[in-house]
Amino acid sequence: MLLNYSEIDNPLTGTVYLPISKSLCNRALILAALSQDKISIQKISDANDSLVLDRSLNSIEEIIDIEDAGTAMRFLTAYFAFRKKSVEIKGTARMHKRPIGVLVNALNTIGASISYLKEEGFPPLRIDACETDQLKSEISITAQTSSQFISALMLIAPSLPNGLIIHLTEKVASRPYIEMTNKLLQKTGVKSEFKEANISVPFHNFESQTIDLESDWSAASYFYAIAALSSNANIQLTNLNLDSTQGDAILVEWFSSYFGISSSFSENGVILSKTPNFQLPSTIHLDFSDYPDLAQTLAVLCACLGVRLIATGLESLLIKETNRINALSTELKKLGVTALTTTNSIEIDEKIQSSKTLIEIKTYSDHRMAMAFSMVALIRPITFDNEKVVSKSFPQFFSEFGKLVSD
Repeated sequence: MLLNYSEIDNPLTGTVYLPISKSLCNRALILAALSQDKISIQKISDANDSLVLDRSLNSIEEIIDIEDAGTAMRFLTAYFAFRKKSVEIKGTARMHKRPIGVLVNALNTIGASISYLKEEGFPPLRIDACETDQLKSEISITAQTSSQFISALMLIAPSLPNGLIIHLTEKVASRPYIEMTNKLLQKTGVKSEFKEANISVPFHNFESQTIDLESDWSAASYFYAIAALSSNANIQLTNLNLDSTQGDAILVEWFSSYFGISSSFSENGVILSKTPNFQLPSTIHLDFSDYPDLAQTLAVLCACLGVRLIATGLESLLIKETNRINALSTELKKLGVTALTTTNSIEIDEKIQSSKTLIEIKTYSDHRMAMAFSMVALIRPITFDNEKVVSKSFPQFFSEFGKLVSD
């Protein structure tokens, strides 16, 4: 796919229909399954991650293939741990390199029977049926590796005979995602609590209800960035709320403070516009510990604008769909930008220059690499080795982008 919008100087205007948040949807799918369908979801995300999870929850097969859906691997491992059936869960080659030992150890400590089919600490997994009458109801677990491990335990806790008390040790990674899980549990009637480093989720009998889910703030980040790169913008993003449970709603604050993008909320979503005569800062220092999915967007945006970015708190990027720190550095270098990197940080202090030379961006089978680098097309022509990778979270991304730049 060739993208070249560098000759376009008209204002970027239009309505972008964002996907349902897959983070919210995947959590809601687990709760709906645990409730024995007493909980229904108004609209399920069309992100492949959510479709894979939904299909797996309804599968009668003994071998579950979750492809490259990391959330599905974590949530299903917990979900099947205490079901009355035995299953094997596998995924792509990359998925089999993403660690899951912390979650498996926690589940086995509670009373599950989970074993590794290949390498210790990594998928694929064998989950055998187990007795649930003497399960432990209290556990300690490191919160430093992945918030999804914590969320997975929280989501199944209402179905355990005595619920679950979780004590978090070490630094809590991506805390807003744990808070999102807690708020969704409370929305379904569970009297869960999350205070400091302690989580309490009691047993709960779900009642019939329908959940209406918000659009994806992570997906919104690409259009905030596109607005920041435009000469003028009037972009409406659908179904987003100011009081969102999604941590990535921090975009409103960041883009107002650092990039001069105003967010005006209404019942239909949010309208993005540029602040007149805004002066970009020379340097931005951002900690992404709680917002890892925004790192690629901000890194590429700052390289496009020529704003120095010091990004820290990137530990979790090493075990995503790819090593995102290395991937960012490699692809930015193709565009003439040298990034200084460590295992938890990246510093960018150069600008992507306008050019007519076509550059191919490698996606590394990572949807966020494709969407983050797409904004470069406003400066110079680019192409991707695999544009279809966006189906993981936002299948209509390129068509929605295209609407904004078409006459």
